[in-house]
Amino acid sequence: MSSDSGADAAQNKGDEAVAAQQGAARESDPGSESGERAVAEGGADAAEPSRSKSLFGPLIAIPALIVFTIVLIFVLFGQIAGSEPSLAKNLETVRTGGVNERTQALLGLVLQLEENLNAREAGKELPWPVEDELVADLERAWDELPEDDLSIRYVLAMALFQAGADDQLEKLRTCLTAPDDFDPTGRIRHPTLATFGMAAPSLSAERQAQLLPEITVFFDHPDVGLQLAAAIALQSFSNPDANAALVGTLARAPLELRGQAAISLSHIAARDDLDTASRDRAAAVLWELFDRDSYDRERVLEPEKWTREANIVETRAKAVEALLRLGRGADIERLQAAAQDDASIEVRSRALKALESAGLLE
Repeated sequence: MSSDSGADAAQNKGDEAVAAQQGAARESDPGSESGERAVAEGGADAAEPSRSKSLFGPLIAIPALIVFTIVLIFVLFGQIAGSEPSLAKNLETVRTGGVNERTQALLGLVLQLEENLNAREAGKELPWPVEDELVADLERAWDELPEDDLSIRYVLAMALFQAGADDQLEKLRTCLTAPDDFDPTGRIRHPTLATFGMAAPSLSAERQAQLLPEITVFFDHPDVGLQLAAAIALQSFSNPDANAALVGTLARAPLELRGQAAISLSHIAARDDLDTASRDRAAAVLWELFDRDSYDRERVLEPEKWTREANIVETRAKAVEALLRLGRGADIERLQAAAQDDASIEVRSRALKALESAGLLE
């Protein structure tokens, strides 16, 4: 991207905004407060929308295009001013305009696509008609961008994905496999991993198997936030190798990583896609998440971790809900006792609610 002062100012502003929204993802230190919120604030529940400021709430819980827009507001840092041009006009400006014009036009394009998606889901007329040549124009714009302009390439790849282009995920794969120096903070690969997770249920078994290695490779990445994002993405896969990758993560540090792997396995178990031995191993980690003393032990190793009681309480409540999803009869009595006797009022309340929803209250 251009290095003129306006672009630099926009980049600095965007980096600060993304850091605020997605801090958990990009903390190289797994003991950070934002990192522990990955599990505490919504990492468990793809089915329950959340507006949490934690990375893992929005990315896994909000429909894909809304997530896309949230990310882009920070990536593109623009404001739409004056009358709004058509989709085609915005795309033409993206291809031929200056840095500031391109930024504004690209954000406009994204918001228009979101409005179209919302209208389509509501059975209404599209507010922004999609011309037949839009996909071809998006492809052409992609081809004209340098490979290291990853923010804009990500936007175009997501636009093609939402526009229903053939082999929709191919260009997103190039964002996912980009070198670290193209995306040093992970701010592009994080939402890309989330998109793969959200797309997984609509993919064939063969396609899931093809994509799986490009997700599981992040379990070996030094950025724990990207490891967490991979664990979240895999909860939507129906593939024994995905299950095995998550089970293999159950023995790893830090607590929030193995905890997220266990939570993701609980979602797979709820679809009857998980064997008994894997359920048992996931349950052991979830009981570790539930155990209040676990967090004191983590702080002995890293004193800056788990310093907020609210995060601990929320994570313990998520563990209760995940244990119920595993569907193990052996856990029910302990969960019923927790609903009556736990020292935390919030944990008792959430346990009672979860047990009631499952029809398991005595």
